[in-house]
Amino acid sequence: MNKKKLRQKQKRSRMHVYRSQDKNAPFETWERITKEPIFESTITDEDAKHSAKFYYYKLTQVLPDGTESAPVDQNSYIQNGRRVERSPETSIMGSYLYWSTDPELPLAEWTKVDELVTDENASFQSPVREDFYVYFVSVNFHGEVLRRSDVTRVIYKGKS
Repeated sequence: MNKKKLRQKQKRSRMHVYRSQDKNAPFETWERITKEPIFESTITDEDAKHSAKFYYYKLTQVLPDGTESAPVDQNSYIQNGRRVERSPETSIMGSYLYWSTDPELPLAEWTKVDELVTDENASFQSPVREDFYVYFVSVNFHGEVLRRSDVTRVIYKGKS
């Protein structure tokens, strides 16, 4: 490794990542999700990705002597020059999908797919062997509806 790369590596901070469902909980109760210190400032929390829970995250810097700094609050971010606070009330947890073969049926009577979809790559199996219609509602971490999509026609292309 050349000296320039070694100096750059030494300048990067090593960090531990902690999470909690209560942003006001004492830091001692937060769960550390990194086993070893990491260099990256962003990681994927695989356990939380498949969970219907909202977590707050904090980072600590691992100092040269192995101790950790005080936590740095990671619950806000800058968007278009403004600071935005993440909040369970306004953050989308996932979506419920509704379907019907009759687009004129009142929306309250459409069939709801049981599982909350939290993964944008989730798939939906055709419930019938004909064209049908779908719409979804996005919900926050309290299960309250944040927005509803337009109704979309799905064309069945399977074998009869």
